[in-house]
Amino acid sequence: MKKTAEPIFTPPPAPYPWCRYFARWLGTGIIDLLRQAAAAFLFHFSITRSGFLQDLIGSYIAWGFTLLLEPLFLSKWGTTPGKWLLGISIRNQHGGLLTRKEAFARTVQVFFVGEGYGIPIYNIYRYIKCYNICTEKGVLPWDENLQYQVTPFRKRYILSYLVIATTLFFLTLGIGVHQMTPPHKGVLTVAEFTENYNHLVHYYTKDRLPLLHEDATWEDGTPIIEEADGKLLSFSIPSDIPGETKAWLSAALLAKETRIYPLDITGLTGTLVELDEEPS
Repeated sequence: MKKTAEPIFTPPPAPYPWCRYFARWLGTGIIDLLRQAAAAFLFHFSITRSGFLQDLIGSYIAWGFTLLLEPLFLSKWGTTPGKWLLGISIRNQHGGLLTRKEAFARTVQVFFVGEGYGIPIYNIYRYIKCYNICTEKGVLPWDENLQYQVTPFRKRYILSYLVIATTLFFLTLGIGVHQMTPPHKGVLTVAEFTENYNHLVHYYTKDRLPLLHEDATWEDGTPIIEEADGKLLSFSIPSDIPGETKAWLSAALLAKETRIYPLDITGLTGTLVELDEEPS
């Protein structure tokens, strides 16, 4: 019968800086996926067309989740998903599980000292500094009075890690594509056409362009569509409407084509705007 490899008991110092880094990266990726899913589906925030400030706020929100979840994992199981995958667990100096308070204090130390408070540029300096401390002394500030159990490294760890990391990447990509694509396809009702247009304007222009009412009229009541039994037959665009608005109206209608993709939409609208701006 094949024996399972026993964990190696590792009191401070605790080396393996790269192994621990990738374990944290994976945990951060899982939490960030949850954050982006909540932002996209619950609050309808754009996750792919955000600016520096929005990204920075998002990173602090992700750390808020980390401060809640990581102490729970460490106090209940002595590990986190990333550490578990790479065979790492953490114990107190007596070999027992950390209390919730001890685990929380450890995570706070990681954020303050290891992540440099999440401040851009400064956090890179902290990564390098902590890497040097870990390789030279082995005892990082959040390692004091703790012990590590490390299972001997197996090649399957690499395969498992790559599979999960790839899954996280495609799930995140899927959320972005979902946001970029109009919600309705096929034969559109007037309400669905309106929702498509408003979705595109909200996502791509952040509501910079005028929105349509549910009956496909502008704020002044001007209709742009012809309908029969609630189904969209055609729409006409007054000549005084800016080219960018015309482009998004066209893209909203073309969503009836089931093979239209987000990149097709952005390319189409850019072309239509250029054509509208050309002198006649």
